[in-house]
Amino acid sequence: MFRRIISILALLLTFMMQHSAFANGNPIQSLDRLPESRYMDLIEDYNGYMWIATMHGLARYDGYNYFLFNHIEGNPETLLDNHVTSLANNGETLWVGTHKGLQYLSTGYKSFGKVMFPNDRDVHVNSLLSLKDGRILVSTSN
Repeated sequence: MFRRIISILALLLTFMMQHSAFANGNPIQSLDRLPESRYMDLIEDYNGYMWIATMHGLARYDGYNYFLFNHIEGNPETLLDNHVTSLANNGETLWVGTHKGLQYLSTGYKSFGKVMFPNDRDVHVNSLLSLKDGRILVSTSN
């Protein structure tokens, strides 16, 4: 399992080094590297897309193109914050943890929904864990 993860990461990093830019949700034909050289989390969804959590947004690789999803001020359907800390999936839903809360992205990947916490306050999501029964465990601070 560990060797498989390392192999996937090496392959992914090789692809990332061969191309040059990102745009918000739009395909980019060339990409030198991710907007951040370090990634916080990496996950494959049910469609086979690779999702990469960085400190400067959420990237998706479909095998041909890279897409970058960012926070856009005043648009509640985008990321709450560009610092994406953790990823998980259960079926057709991708769960995204950020410094300002928990979000989900469902089939179609068109817009992000926000999970509300008690007292409607923003929480820093430290990590996410998907359980076999479909539940998501969320580790937070604040």
